[in-house]
Amino acid sequence: MSYNHGLEFMKFEARQRRLRKQCERLGMSEADIAALYEADLQEFNSDRRHEEHNPIRLDDCEPLAAPEDRGHCRLWWVEEIDNSVLAKRLKSLPEADLELLTLYAIEGYSQPDIAEMLSVNQSNVSRRLSKLKIFFEIFEKRA
Repeated sequence: MSYNHGLEFMKFEARQRRLRKQCERLGMSEADIAALYEADLQEFNSDRRHEEHNPIRLDDCEPLAAPEDRGHCRLWWVEEIDNSVLAKRLKSLPEADLELLTLYAIEGYSQPDIAEMLSVNQSNVSRRLSKLKIFFEIFEKRA
């Protein structure tokens, strides 16, 4: 899986909108908020360049012993699934579906939070999760 700039930029912009609201509540000037955004954008672009030139693919991730060491691979949990058939099916899912599962099931974000991060409607998140639920129900029936 490669770096998805569009998805990451949508998440960046959602975080920036939340940050802007917080800064406005704290009474920061528009110039200070703009300077903060520019600094964050430079960091985002630096991270993007790093990801594009040093991609970590799901196949490159090895199971790790300690949870605190998992940060280098966002989809570490797929590699830790004992059922090889399920792990293989999960790896066949689109990156966006794995990201959604990671946000919802692994990181514990709510559907409204995910919708805000991805800049989509909450009903879109709910519909995608329902499709993934069907994916798992079909797998369970076959197992």
